[in-house]
Amino acid sequence: MVRRTLFAMLAFCIALEALFSPYDMNADTVSYLDLADLIRAHQWHWVVNAYWHPGYPALLMVSRILLRTSPQHELLAARLLNLALTGMMFLAVKFALRAAVELRKSIDSTQNRAEGQPVRLETLDVAAAGITLISVMRELTLRSVRPDVLLATLLICGAAFLMRIGPRRDVRSAAGLGVCFGLGFLVKSVAFPVFLVALLLLPVVTGSVKKAAKSVFVAGLIFAALAGPYIGALSAQKGRFSAGDSGGLNYAWFVDGADRFEQQKNDPSRYGLARGELKHTSLQLLKDPPIYYYGNVMPGTEPQWLDPSYWNDGLKPRFNLKAQMRETVAGLMIVVQYFVLRPQFTLLFAVLVMLGGRWRRGDFGLRGAGPILFLAAAQVGMYLIVYTEPRYIANAVILALAVLLAFVRIPEKEFAQEAVGICAVVFLGMALCMSFTESLQNLRNDTRTEGTPIGPYNHATFSAAEGLASTPGIHPGDTVACLGETACRDDSYWARLAGVKIRTEIFADTKTPAEVWHSGNREATLSVLRSTGAKAVVANFGQGVAPPGEWQRLGSGGYFVLYL
Repeated sequence: MVRRTLFAMLAFCIALEALFSPYDMNADTVSYLDLADLIRAHQWHWVVNAYWHPGYPALLMVSRILLRTSPQHELLAARLLNLALTGMMFLAVKFALRAAVELRKSIDSTQNRAEGQPVRLETLDVAAAGITLISVMRELTLRSVRPDVLLATLLICGAAFLMRIGPRRDVRSAAGLGVCFGLGFLVKSVAFPVFLVALLLLPVVTGSVKKAAKSVFVAGLIFAALAGPYIGALSAQKGRFSAGDSGGLNYAWFVDGADRFEQQKNDPSRYGLARGELKHTSLQLLKDPPIYYYGNVMPGTEPQWLDPSYWNDGLKPRFNLKAQMRETVAGLMIVVQYFVLRPQFTLLFAVLVMLGGRWRRGDFGLRGAGPILFLAAAQVGMYLIVYTEPRYIANAVILALAVLLAFVRIPEKEFAQEAVGICAVVFLGMALCMSFTESLQNLRNDTRTEGTPIGPYNHATFSAAEGLASTPGIHPGDTVACLGETACRDDSYWARLAGVKIRTEIFADTKTPAEVWHSGNREATLSVLRSTGAKAVVANFGQGVAPPGEWQRLGSGGYFVLYL
């Protein structure tokens, strides 16, 4: 009864998180929504993208079709999709937990006597649900239109099938491994190297290369069937073998220090330590203020981030030991902070140890949990080399903690199981209280600032879009210019809502939009902007900031427009 109540509360809290968490917008979100439109319009040339893969945008498209939402409510449809994917992730963690328990039992069957008793499966479910909920609250949030939850679900399921191959050695588990990682690759390219690590671990899991041969063949064949067509399309588009360029580009940006935006051909000063010659770049039309024009070739709201691999094609990362060490140390600090800022994980395992919980060294050998923990560590290591964010490592942490829970053994004493069960219930209860309190706070803040309790809404952005779209002479599909980081990248959703296309940018970098606008000759700036066909330029000067006199306010926030 207690478990059912807790899980009902869990479902309620996740629903609250989906509906009432605050508005969250970034350039990634706009790109994924644009890709969903391109899939629906069958514009496959631009759907084949070496930076963003099509799995998540395809689901965004399906959710909009099924819910029949208007563009103004597409963020709510995306959150409902994320809600469904989060439910699937909880099931994936439950599946992985049972696979770990099955692996532990197979080890116990070869031992003469197991030291201590394992924790009941019901208790493990409660504790694992608490771990997953904390990650959903922090880094795998439902508010973000990103594929992190979907990727986490598939990678955790893939690891679960890898655990099942050892005890069962059946073709179905190998097929499940290939399916999960094949679909994962269609979500994000990082699934490819993780799958290669899983294949290398198969001989370790099964005990020999000969025993693993069938599993390697089946998993590899299914992965190739799912991922192969997309890899072929990418390779044909790039004129070279490509399974995605996101890893190389992120290495060039974050390790080598290359600029992500507004790079120009034959300007190596902006490449950092990276090298190469860019095949496609924007045109710099004016130096002061810096004005860049993207052309009309690429569709989408903001073309530079719709396919970064197009604009950075030709940029080649270069290894530098000093830069690599600096990025790796920064990544390790993020991993440490991950656990420092989530003390509930440490508290849970500390209480288990206080209650007599122990782990046997033999359980983490080559035929035990060792390969699975190595797989999780390898995934974290891949990000440490390139670039690390908490949301990137969350699924590896969830997997590792679930495996540790499955392999813990408690003393064979009276009430030991009950004590651990109470510990798990309190742990999940704490997570539920945190989630519920945070949702109520978000509800209160949104009602006060936005006038509505529904989360995926920002009055400044939506009213700016409505004001621009209702302007005489502005029609869907028209091109506009933008000024400053907020209007051009941080929240270019106003342009998508208004149905206009950003094709020209006045680059602000670290300066405020007002400083950039006043830095050049006004007549020259306006002449260049008009030459691109832009009908207006939009900027976000911020609340309480007096804009230049010729600018008109858009909506009720900090957005302003200058009609050309």
